[in-house]
Amino acid sequence: MKTIIQNGTIVTATDCFNADIMIDKGKIAAISDHLFPEKEDYVIDANRHYIFPGGIDVHTHLGWPFQSAGTADDFVSGTRVAAVGGNTSIINFTKPKKVGSSSRTWS
Repeated sequence: MKTIIQNGTIVTATDCFNADIMIDKGKIAAISDHLFPEKEDYVIDANRHYIFPGGIDVHTHLGWPFQSAGTADDFVSGTRVAAVGGNTSIINFTKPKKVGSSSRTWS
């Protein structure tokens, strides 16, 4: 079974256009003006919606000390989603150490 996303506006790094996307085994297999789904395919109508192939999570806290427990994911576990077709990029927040004798350092 494939997933067909129809009638959406695809946004890439260089363009924005109306098209359909076919996803097969977790990967984009085709982009076309109009795809014809088979009976067993799962179809999503994305009319009036934007499609961003390969998501970017712009607010992650991987491997942070947080209160007394810390965060649930470190960099390895938090980026495994890319291996199975999820977000392909992250922007991880950091806690840089300040320099100088009077500056606070993060532990």
